[in-house]
Amino acid sequence: MAGFALGRSHLPLALSRGVVASLAVRPAWRCRGLGLALLWNALGEFHRRGCGSVELLVDSDSLTGALRLYERAGMRAFRTQLIYEKGLCAGVDITTRA
Repeated sequence: MAGFALGRSHLPLALSRGVVASLAVRPAWRCRGLGLALLWNALGEFHRRGCGSVELLVDSDSLTGALRLYERAGMRAFRTQLIYEKGLCAGVDITTRA
């Protein structure tokens, strides 16, 4: 398998909005138009099923060229989300720290 696209409706919010849940192309197959073809196919299927819009989440620091791919397909950024993370070490009790 060289790549895949998985999508779903934006349940429970709206059946008329689609979500590209996952889009991936193996590194050896990148830069051949496969990612764009998979994305266009997914967008076409969403349209066929009556969706008026489609969204996806992307890591803005991604080095894979994903942002350029989505923009070539006509998608645009409409919301930015920050995610905070903290690593937890085994055996360290942090429940009493302020």
